[in-house]
Parts: sequence; C-alpha cells; structure tokens
Amino acid sequence: SIDRARKEDGLVKRSFMGFSVDAISLEETAAIAAAAIAARRPMVHCSLNALKVVEARRDPQVRRMLEDFDLLTADGASVAWGLRLLAGVPSERVAGVDLMARLLAEGAARGWRFFLLGASPEVSATLPSRIESAFPGVLVAGTHHGYFDTVEEGRIVGLIRDSAADVLFVGMPSPRKERFLLEHRNTLAVPFAMGVGGGLDLLAGKTRRAPVWMRRSGLEWSYRVLQEPRRLAGRYFVTNLRFAGLFARELLAIRRSGRDVSC
Repeated sequence: SIDRARKEDGLVKRSFMGFSVDAISLEETAAIAAAAIAARRPMVHCSLNALKVVEARRDPQVRRMLEDFDLLTADGASVAWGLRLLAGVPSERVAGVDLMARLLAEGAARGWRFFLLGASPEVSATLPSRIESAFPGVLVAGTHHGYFDTVEEGRIVGLIRDSAADVLFVGMPSPRKERFLLEHRNTLAVPFAMGVGGGLDLLAGKTRRAPVWMRRSGLEWSYRVLQEPRRLAGRYFVTNLRFAGLFARELLAIRRSGRDVSC
C-alpha cells in the first residue's frame, strides 16, 4: 500500500495549511524515486507551490487530487519557508525542474528510460536531441506534445505504457497534469511519474531559468513574469496576495491555539 511504502522510504509527513507534505530534501526525493524505479513500484509525485495551495482552497476537487499523490514536496519558496514557520521543521525547496534534471543525470548513468509528455508540438519535437546533448547517455523512450483532448488520452497512455519508460515527465498546466497522472496511474506502467510544469520548455531552450541568487531568495517567479508578462503578471500578483492572506490567517490561528501542527 502507499502507507507501507511511505514507511519503507522513511517519509515523515508534515501538516501545512491543510496539506500533508513530505518535508524532505532534493537528495532524499531523488533517492525515493530511484527506489521506486528499482522496485518497479509505481509512484506519482507532485510539487506544491503557492498557486496550487490557493487553487486547492478554492476548488475541493483540486484539493482531493493533491491529497492523492504518493509524494508531495515543497516546490515554491513560500511553501518551504512556510513549513519552517508553521511546522517548525527545516524544509528544503524541491523545485520540479531541479528534480527533473537530477533524475535525467542519474538516469543517464543507470540506463533509465524517459518519456516526455507536454509542451507544444514544435518544442516536443526538439526535446530528444536537446536532452541527449545536455545529458549524454540518456535514453528517451518517447515524446508527445501536450495539445490533445481527452478523446486521445487512451492512445497516449498506450504509447507511454508500450515505451517501457522508467520515468514520465508531464509538462502541462495545472490541474490538467495532476488529473492525468492520477487518473492513469495504474495503467501507465511507469515506476516514477511527476509533473514538471514549464520544465520541458526550459529543456528545449524556449524559456530560461532564473539566476541562482533569485531562486535562493524566492524571486524565481518574478523572472518568469519578466519573460511572459502578459500571461503571468496578473496570475502571480493575485495568487501571491491570496497566498499571503491565507498563510497569515493560518499562522495567527496556530499561535493563538498553541497546537502542535506536526504529524
């Protein structure tokens, strides 16, 4: 069962704003993924950021989806910092793109096979050569763009299953990628699957990653806004304000009650 697997992996769940989060490091997350691949035990991973917290508070269906993942780690800096304040535990940010790069590097050495689902048809077509250049020795089992409707999902799930991939990266918007991973988790036959958001665009060179100092200071979101201001500025501004309000209320309630939020 999932609970037994969590005990075997040594996971410790922490309560954060109503979510049960795995407060673990990038190193530990990569090790858990490697163990799942070695055991051929299907595991689906999700990265939690401020946007998903806000969406889940507003949409019960999104909340239920997040609760159903085997592994839920802190992606956004706001979530990592929040865990330290609310749960009283040190928490490293496990950015989805960093985990993706780590698994590609390790997979190139171990012979893992990767399937890449998402991005535009043009970007998807360039991914194998881009990845093989950046991670020599990596095995790309298959790719498919993210511009498909639900009628085509059965065919695409079949492609992924037949590819015998060890790792699946899904680069589609939320909550579409979360729904896809959870609905097909038992038929994909992939030991480790995770959403990577815009990670495939980064691998293809369509977008650029923020400088290290911006990532460490929690400003990576602003770098993304600078690259796509029309699409992202309003979303990030509103989301960050709503998350700040939710977090402030949660922190005030905990301090008033004096309850232990760890689990």
